[in-house]
Amino acid sequence: MEPSQRNERGAFLVVLIALGIAFLFLVRPVLVTVCLGAIICTLLYPLYAMVLKFCRGKKYIASFVSTFLIFLILVLPSGLMTALVVNQIFDVVSDLNASGVFSFWTSQEFYQTHVGPLLTSLYERFKIEIDFGGLLTRVGKEAALYVYNFSPQVLGQTGLFVFNFFVMHFSIFFLFIEGPGIWRALLDLSPLKAKHEKRLTGELKNMIYGTVYGYLATAFVQGVLAGLGFWIAGVPAFMVFGTLTFFMSMVPIVGATSVWLPIAVWIFIQGKTGWGIFMVIYGLVAISGIDNVIKPLIIQERTKIHPLLIFFALFGGIQLFGPIGILFGPVIMALFLASVRIYREDFLKT
Repeated sequence: MEPSQRNERGAFLVVLIALGIAFLFLVRPVLVTVCLGAIICTLLYPLYAMVLKFCRGKKYIASFVSTFLIFLILVLPSGLMTALVVNQIFDVVSDLNASGVFSFWTSQEFYQTHVGPLLTSLYERFKIEIDFGGLLTRVGKEAALYVYNFSPQVLGQTGLFVFNFFVMHFSIFFLFIEGPGIWRALLDLSPLKAKHEKRLTGELKNMIYGTVYGYLATAFVQGVLAGLGFWIAGVPAFMVFGTLTFFMSMVPIVGATSVWLPIAVWIFIQGKTGWGIFMVIYGLVAISGIDNVIKPLIIQERTKIHPLLIFFALFGGIQLFGPIGILFGPVIMALFLASVRIYREDFLKT
């Protein structure tokens, strides 16, 4: 290549990189949402392929049907589950008779019995005088001001969530149609060799499938089994504890046992020995036992990454990206580890 051509190529590359950075800043508000749509599109592309055959190759119709099915899958079960969990939380709170407790704490009897003697003792011993009424007034004003300032944020976040939700589905619709072509174009621009691109692509797909179908699917099954067991044993708010089991099952070492074992102990304390024995056996065999069946079949065959690293990736991703970091964290880690293996095997040994 002649010097003039190299200079022209270098200048054009600088301009291309600058425009690429500007483009990333331009789409930054929806970049994470689009990436999430791409991950969902990768996971459910077989659904689109099946619908495409049924629609006789009409891509736009097949993509619309597939996207609408994904919308129903995400909205209906999650909405129903959220409503049931919230309803049980309200039931538990109402059973605690919170209003009666609050009225007791704010009653004249409580003040004369507990608060008054404490304030008198502090003044007599340490000469500390506390204006309890003024303190309550200030706390009430601060709480009211916080609620007033926080309400617009809640409304704004709700609106942003709805907007991103529809942007994600809009992205899924077009990625079903144009996704393979976009991916091939990105690979054409990559300076890596074809074998390295193929390996990174395989690692990316394996981690996406392994994370979703391994960790998330296992956590979902354990949460459902736990909720069913708690319901059979007569545990209050069984769906709340089932949801808690879903999240705790992704934590190494403790896992779902950190939820069902304390509940079993609580049942024993209540004097229900039979149900306590049932909960221990059911927890060991069904709730925790299923973890040793699903995960090895899916994760070890695909990811080949230590569970502790996946745990760090899951919770690190949540810290950086929020709830969708459950997907982003392991994907980033998989690409990094795959790059390290490629560099070690193909470049350090040469």
